[in-house]
Amino acid sequence: AEGEEPRPIHRAGEEDAHYGYGDHGDHHHVEDEDSSLGVALEAFHTRLLSNASALPLEEATLRRWGDAYEEAMRALGDEEKEADMVRINARLEELIGQAGAPPYKETQMEAEGGSELDYFTELLYRARLAP
Repeated sequence: AEGEEPRPIHRAGEEDAHYGYGDHGDHHHVEDEDSSLGVALEAFHTRLLSNASALPLEEATLRRWGDAYEEAMRALGDEEKEADMVRINARLEELIGQAGAPPYKETQMEAEGGSELDYFTELLYRARLAP
């Protein structure tokens, strides 16, 4: 209407003390979410820096693991023939055992329905995180 002061444009959830947009009495809710996110990020950062999240491997072993992973991906991607998962899994188990990592059968990933390849991939990422 004429003579009325224009209202400012707000993003969803943004509060304005003059107009009360988004003000539902939950000022502390946003702070709680930020605090929870900060705590989670700090825990994640600490875990990344700890040895528990990294799997130290010798450079030659890491190369062999990378090659085995690429070989498995090529076999799985070949649409002309079915991948021999028994052979692939046996090779991955052998590499995991040589590195001294816990066998797949002793992991939570098996209980959660992950595959040997999923487990190996996770270990490979952890090995790449190692200093």
